[in-house]
Amino acid sequence: MRRYQRPMILTIIRILRQAGAFAPTIIDDLLQDTYLRLCADNFAPLHRFISRHPDDFEHMMRVTATSVVQDYLRAKMSQKRGGQYRQIPDPDLLLAGQVEAEDAATKIEQEAQLDEIDRLLQRAADSPSAPRDRSIFWMHFQLGMSSEAIARIASIGLTPKGVESSIFRTLQFIRKNLRYPKDRAD
Repeated sequence: MRRYQRPMILTIIRILRQAGAFAPTIIDDLLQDTYLRLCADNFAPLHRFISRHPDDFEHMMRVTATSVVQDYLRAKMSQKRGGQYRQIPDPDLLLAGQVEAEDAATKIEQEAQLDEIDRLLQRAADSPSAPRDRSIFWMHFQLGMSSEAIARIASIGLTPKGVESSIFRTLQFIRKNLRYPKDRAD
């Protein structure tokens, strides 16, 4: 559980952020639902799992977490269940709405900066490794993957040290072209 809890939490947070505002308290509930789904039917999903690569188990855990969050969001927004109409106020959602209203300008600014960075990285195809470096950059900064986890992906073809070098080079490129101060792009 300790080994795979962080990747599952990061997956849950990423999907919830893409869906909009969410209450921070829901993360633990969705993580528990993920564990329940893995343990369902006397651990049947785990018994059926066949690993062909060392990272397959982590990927399966992330996919299960993704499925749980998507099911939660579908149920929450379902027209059939009145998902868009809140008859009883949910204090967690009210709190999340207040935080969202306060941080709306910051969120818009961050999204604009991320879009600008992505466009810059897409245009920087002057080397054959540019697409790979762009993928590494987003895996590290958006998905929160460590250099070791990224290096374990066979298609990357780098050691953890090589992944760190790629991230460093990409950050230097971004700072140089967007003129961000050193501490701001980290």
